[in-house]
Amino acid sequence: KVLVSLAIVPVHNRKSAKWGCMDASHDNNHDKSVSATSQGNLIKRSYVTLPRLFVGQQEKQLYPGARVPLTSDQAHYLMKVHRLRPIVVDNNNNNQDYSRQPLNVRVFDGIHGEWLGRLIQSDDDSGKRIQQRRQQQSSGVIAIECTEQQLRTQEQCVTTTAPSCCILFGPIRKERIKFLLEKCTELGVRTFIPVQTSRTDSIHADKLDPEKMNLQVIEASEQCERLSIPTVLFNPLKNASSNQQKEPAIANLKDLLDHWDKLQIFNNTTATSPSSNDAVLLVCRERESGEHTRPIMETLQYYKQRSIAFLLGPEGGWSPDEESLFDDNMEAYTFLHSVSLGRGLVLRTETAAIIAAGAFFTTSFSQ
Repeated sequence: KVLVSLAIVPVHNRKSAKWGCMDASHDNNHDKSVSATSQGNLIKRSYVTLPRLFVGQQEKQLYPGARVPLTSDQAHYLMKVHRLRPIVVDNNNNNQDYSRQPLNVRVFDGIHGEWLGRLIQSDDDSGKRIQQRRQQQSSGVIAIECTEQQLRTQEQCVTTTAPSCCILFGPIRKERIKFLLEKCTELGVRTFIPVQTSRTDSIHADKLDPEKMNLQVIEASEQCERLSIPTVLFNPLKNASSNQQKEPAIANLKDLLDHWDKLQIFNNTTATSPSSNDAVLLVCRERESGEHTRPIMETLQYYKQRSIAFLLGPEGGWSPDEESLFDDNMEAYTFLHSVSLGRGLVLRTETAAIIAAGAFFTTSFSQ
């Protein structure tokens, strides 16, 4: 006799198991009479696995039923990378019901919080689609429609209500700048400003790409659940200086210090900082150099309710002239203070930025 054992193995449903898809209609055994309350609870538990998109600061706020057009890159990201299928919507049919279609994406604009939505495709004529492909845009063809589910308000973003943090740094290699932008964005930094110093390598300074750096902070914000987007300022002196001559691509260190009180370094729409610059500038010094250098945590505790800007040197550190500039002008630059990141430490620029931002975050949100 041959003993045959049968095992019941659940069949994997490829359609319902698609990443980021919460459509109960694909499951034949699923109860069709799921209440709206149960679906809402399911969304609240599962939305964190859905892809997030920053859709730019819209002229009209995000609201239930709002349709946000996507660029070709955003549409490619959702449809090719995440394999999401848009719902074809007939604009001429007002009675079309697709409420049970997948809720498969989250959107935020840096102003009106985060919303749950679904990917849709307008049923337009093909000629319009071809023209939009040539323009590398998808105005109304591929879009995200917001549902009634607002996942978070802008006030729930800690970087919106907390004191502001800025990182000023000497340009370094582009792969290390990317790492700096990514990690400091995760830690809540609001503004990044490259600064021309004595030891700044002109090759690194010339290779700075504002568009690419903005894209990097947007991608980092999408990944880390942040509701606001940091600002990358290449030369804040363009608005602060009365000099009509052409300003350099990035600001010079001495010029920044001379015009510090006139700079608007926290110019995000959601920032709570005043228009005038009242931020304290902390210069990160190596090996506790400088007569007035204090530990970073001690200084941050003293200025706990103030906005903070950290000034970091390039590869090779500060030059002797810059060290003298900091030490000899403490009385003239009342906003300037020297801090040490650790006894005897010599750190890379990106490492120092992460430590400084982490110290600021820890101090600002400690009880």
